[in-house]
Amino acid sequence: MRRSLGTTALVGLSWAPPARADWTDDVTTIRKFAARGNFLAAEEFATQSLNRGPGGFLFAGTGTLIIHHWRARLRLLGGDTQGAIADSDKIIQADSSFMSPDAGYAQRAMAKAVARDASGCEADFARAIELGRSGSMSRFRVYSAMGERAVARLLLNDFAGALKDLNEAIDGDHDTRMMATQVAIKKTAWTHLRQAIPFLETGDLVQATVPIRAAVDVLLKAAAEHLGSDFLTPQLLLMQIELWLAERQATQAAPVTAP
Repeated sequence: MRRSLGTTALVGLSWAPPARADWTDDVTTIRKFAARGNFLAAEEFATQSLNRGPGGFLFAGTGTLIIHHWRARLRLLGGDTQGAIADSDKIIQADSSFMSPDAGYAQRAMAKAVARDASGCEADFARAIELGRSGSMSRFRVYSAMGERAVARLLLNDFAGALKDLNEAIDGDHDTRMMATQVAIKKTAWTHLRQAIPFLETGDLVQATVPIRAAVDVLLKAAAEHLGSDFLTPQLLLMQIELWLAERQATQAAPVTAP
């Protein structure tokens, strides 16, 4: 009888539906794919995770929002701005205290910058900064949003606006010890970007790309070492460099019309 029960138990275990991984495990897997530059696999895994539903009891709803946040960034790298906006909308609509709406607004603003919707981008970043001024780690959230807006403004060729944001984000007191390492990484990258502004304003792309690539290296190194999770900004900056260079080449190759 004991043997029969044991066999039954084993059969029952073998036929049990697969347990859902805790959402934190899913985020770790997504991060690993992204850190290796395998953004498509990371996006596909994020979609699978959302389709399964978050495993784990603690903060399961928060886990869903975090995965939406990651998928939005991954979709943006693939050029799916509407998909990124849809994921960002989920965060905004949830109005969660753990994954606050300002993160959704900032993410949606960046998607609109990539889509070249300047007015929509500015409106969403303004809302992100407004909401970020209340709640925990408010200074960190506000200055982080300003740093992201600076990058968005670079994508939109608003160099004066980008410089204003970078100055505030670099010089501001983020007032958080918990995120000291991340703040140091961000400020180092922002300082490199600030050095590129004068060259961008004069159209010297050769000189501008040097500090921009330095900022990219800082962020990619941090993401690879799991000191930061911002794999999106460096990729967007690299894409923008290619766009600027392509635009310049097209301008130089354009035939000159006789007066």
